[in-house]
Amino acid sequence: MAVDSSALIALFHENDANHAKAEELFKKALEAKLRLIYPTTALVETVDTMIRKIKNQSVAEAVVELILNTQISDIESIGAEDTKAAAKVFKNNPDKRKTLADAIVAVVAQKYNGAIFAFDKGFKDLGFKLAEELL
Repeated sequence: MAVDSSALIALFHENDANHAKAEELFKKALEAKLRLIYPTTALVETVDTMIRKIKNQSVAEAVVELILNTQISDIESIGAEDTKAAAKVFKNNPDKRKTLADAIVAVVAQKYNGAIFAFDKGFKDLGFKLAEELL
């Protein structure tokens, strides 16, 4: 299951509207031993959002520590092929709220099982199952 920054932000940011749900779903995913796949772009987007928008350096550093301590089960590097595939998804998506980072998460999800851990309902419009539907 590909993990989007919206799920990571909700998990780490206690004031996020989806924080409790994120904690519950992450716990269920770990208990079910689901493979969670973290696109590098989602990790970067999470850290950058914590610093620039939420202005919480300590939470950003906690995400970085998780990366450094390899507590994240799988980090998916994004190469040229995935980036081009994501550009096509982005170009063909009429929803102007979607980003290239979201399109990369979609490409990563397609490579694995088609499920996404996100609180962005726009992924459903692209045909993906969300974690809350599966856990």
